[in-house]
Amino acid sequence: MNHAICLYEYDQAKKELGKAAKGISFLSKSMAMTLLNKARQRLSGKPPAETFEAHFETTVCGIPCGVYVERYCPEEVIRGCMSQRIDPPDPEEIEFRILDRTGYIAEWLESKLTGNEISKIEEIIRRGRR
Repeated sequence: MNHAICLYEYDQAKKELGKAAKGISFLSKSMAMTLLNKARQRLSGKPPAETFEAHFETTVCGIPCGVYVERYCPEEVIRGCMSQRIDPPDPEEIEFRILDRTGYIAEWLESKLTGNEISKIEEIIRRGRR
C-alpha cells in the first residue's frame, strides 16, 4: 500500500480515537483503538504477527499463558531379531512455544522459563500425545 495512503489512514484513525475519547464518535474507544493499531501496523510496513491457538494452558512465573506444541517425536526403539543390527534409539524431540492470552508468541515469557517449568510442560505434552 502507498505510504501516503497509510499515513492518511493513520491520521484519520487518530482523529477518530480522539472523538471516541470525547464521546462524540459512533465508534467505541476500543474499536477506535483497534483501527488505530491496524493503521499503525500498515504504516510500519511489517507484516502482522501470526497468532496461534494454544494446545493447553499453564503458567510461567505465575503468569497465565498458553503452550503451542510445534513438534513432538517420542523416543523410538527399533527392535529386531538377533541376526539384525539394532540401531540406537532416536532421542525424544519436543518443541513448543509460549503464547500470551491472545495467541501471540511471547518470547519475553519464554525467557523466564525455569528448568522445572520446562520439565512440567514437557511431561504434559508426553501425557497428551500417548
